[in-house]
Amino acid sequence: MLQRFPPAALVLALLSTAASAAWPSPAAPTQGAVDQTAVVWEVLQPTRVTSVNGVEHELLEDRSILAVGEFAARDTVVVDFELELPGISAVRVEALRDERLPAGGPGLGDGGLFKLAEVRVGVSSSTRSRTTQPVPIIAAVGTPDDLAGPARHAADSNVATAWGPSRTVERDLEGVFFLGAPLADKGRGILRVELDQNHADNRCLGRFRISVTRDPQAGVRLGAMGDEVDAELAAAVDQAIRRGVGSLLRGQQLDGSWRYLEDSNRTGSTALAVYTLIKCGVGRDHPSVVRGIEYVLAHPGDNVYVASIQIMALALFDPVGNLGRIDELAEYLVETEVRGWAYPVTPSAEVDLSNTQYALLALRTAADLGVEIPSKVWKNAAKATLKHRERSKGSDPATGFGYRVGHDPTGAMTAAGITILAIAAEQVGKNTEEWERAVEEGVLWLAREFSVTRNPKPARAPGAAYDDQDRWWGYYLYGLERVAGLLHLDHIGPHDWYAQGARMLLDHQNEYGVWTPRAYGDDGQEVSDSCFALLFLSRATGATTGESSGGRRPTASSGGPDDDVQVRAAGDAPWRIWIQGYSEDALDEVQWPDGGGLRVAEVRWELVDSAGQVLEVLERVDGVADRDALLVRFPVELRFRDRGDHRVRVTVEALLADGERVALRSKPVTLHTDFVDRPELLDYARDSGDNLLARAERRTQVSSELGGQWNASKATDGLQAKGWISADDDSRPSIKIELEEPVRADTLLLSRAHEPWSAAPWRTGRVAAVTITLNGDTTFEVELIDDDWTKTQVDLGRRRRIKEIEIRVREVTGVHPDHPDYAGVGFGEIELRDSKP
Repeated sequence: MLQRFPPAALVLALLSTAASAAWPSPAAPTQGAVDQTAVVWEVLQPTRVTSVNGVEHELLEDRSILAVGEFAARDTVVVDFELELPGISAVRVEALRDERLPAGGPGLGDGGLFKLAEVRVGVSSSTRSRTTQPVPIIAAVGTPDDLAGPARHAADSNVATAWGPSRTVERDLEGVFFLGAPLADKGRGILRVELDQNHADNRCLGRFRISVTRDPQAGVRLGAMGDEVDAELAAAVDQAIRRGVGSLLRGQQLDGSWRYLEDSNRTGSTALAVYTLIKCGVGRDHPSVVRGIEYVLAHPGDNVYVASIQIMALALFDPVGNLGRIDELAEYLVETEVRGWAYPVTPSAEVDLSNTQYALLALRTAADLGVEIPSKVWKNAAKATLKHRERSKGSDPATGFGYRVGHDPTGAMTAAGITILAIAAEQVGKNTEEWERAVEEGVLWLAREFSVTRNPKPARAPGAAYDDQDRWWGYYLYGLERVAGLLHLDHIGPHDWYAQGARMLLDHQNEYGVWTPRAYGDDGQEVSDSCFALLFLSRATGATTGESSGGRRPTASSGGPDDDVQVRAAGDAPWRIWIQGYSEDALDEVQWPDGGGLRVAEVRWELVDSAGQVLEVLERVDGVADRDALLVRFPVELRFRDRGDHRVRVTVEALLADGERVALRSKPVTLHTDFVDRPELLDYARDSGDNLLARAERRTQVSSELGGQWNASKATDGLQAKGWISADDDSRPSIKIELEEPVRADTLLLSRAHEPWSAAPWRTGRVAAVTITLNGDTTFEVELIDDDWTKTQVDLGRRRRIKEIEIRVREVTGVHPDHPDYAGVGFGEIELRDSKP
């Protein structure tokens, strides 16, 4: 017998008490399901099914739900169940094949595909309630399959990712979603499961079934989480990833770059940062990711490190669109191979395992995209790597690897050696026994010398002024993760490498979300150390679908069950915000008679100040006036130009039966962004190589220098990462640039020097106005734009032949009142452009 649920039905299809009781799963498990050992499931009987977009559904005899009639490309389906609530710990969604669906289902898309963007769970302790309160989902597991997105993507607060197959499947699929804690609600109530299918790929579920378990250890039994301590660690890791991602976003420069070693390895740190952000779950359409990629594409990969990391980032961002560039970079790596790789790139250079491992990681990525890599490349790398092994000592088979031939082994280089040999064996596929044995013995060395506090021995390289064990700690931990990911190791020897390493990284993340070098390192090394920490925490190598297991999107909410309107949000690029529900009192006030429900004339999403005054209407959304809108979420996407906190509320204009309107308002929700979203920033990334001054032979003089990275030459080097700042006691800062040969230009651009990751946040002084003199006789008085994320453009009036530029600072603002001694100011970059070259 079939029970049909009409579209957007709000009249409860009440069933008998017997029918709504728990109904055990079929004895035979679904083929390909997650391991259900010792977990008892109750298949639930729906009491109401609502499609926001009007799709009809039928209830089948096995309590599954089938979409019928006209299908919607996107939809949100809300299923209510009346049952005993106490103890529910997880919800299972089965995606079931059916001959009535395209290609046999289980989805409505071509080939029977589906994309489930988010699963949300809500409960009400009253069976009469029209609203529910959200219950957090903290983990998810699904059917092992060739998926475009695993089940956890339907529980990451990110509608840009989704659970669903990438090809037609011949079996049923399922996802299990674990609640933050077993429900403590007493007695019977409403369990609401909301299936958000608003993913861009337009594929909805065709047939599905929902079950619950009350097993408090279900997450442990199904491998989604460990014991209580591990669950706490997972939550702490998730928070650390969010903070680390935020710090990385804040560290991006005006031109889209990140600053570590940009002068010697241009785009290397930027490609690494982009790769890290995507691996941590930041969307490929995130403005910071797009700007970083544009900066990478604007500059060549001119050494092994840079070319390798560019390949990895470009392939992760858009493998098809970037295939031409990837092919060129792979060809460069093949051409520079000298039985391994070295730095600098010369035939006589001595091979090192660091360059070699990055080259092989990149070439493996290229090979996976169909780029042909000669077999000899893999073989040469493996043979060279074996020469870096230490000599075996007696009966102990554990053997480590050194940076160069004859060097003592270290943890980082042993991880590199294992990585190289594992990749070579994977790519060659035969006669690799010696390589595989070396891998096994390398893992034994890592187990014997295991540490998460420092890069295992030696304590100090000959002649080094710093401790290698501390300097390369982050690099080593990411090496451990790579080894474990490639070899599928939960433990290295007896050591739980991930749990121990994660706890250590959590302890060393600073208040700004940054991992700073633990010993002397190159300027800006906090960028790479933070990237390595994030790649470790997100298990980047172990991920097979592009994104890693870490990095849930930020979430926010406002309002409780007694507030007129409750709001939830997730994301940040953009923030996606929606109405979660309404209070019973508000619904009573606006309810239409005879079960007509809530009718809405208009919804406004408003930016408000601390007093609740509307500063700007961000979005207006047409209401739903012809039917009940109780379960319509009215979602919008919000982008903010500036970083910081933004207070947003929603006003719902409810339409009454007599034609009058009543405004229902939410409490403001605070949405935070760690990046700047401006269209002009994309142009800055694309044209970062067009500065005529950076190409010219020049001599720079300044009135004073702060020192270190903030010196005169950095103001015209084509990089926003570093610049010139005057000494703190310089009351009349100035800079003069003399060119060996004159250049023709019609525009001068000024960017203030600023340090997003500064260890001294009180250095807040800014250049406000300057006098510019060209060739000693033409003067311009210029006030800089009051925005550090916009370049001040000076129109020179006509195309000029320029041999000398002098800039005198005549006004400074913003010096920190509590730190007046930190008064140095300057420029991140001074540029000349010619609009008519």
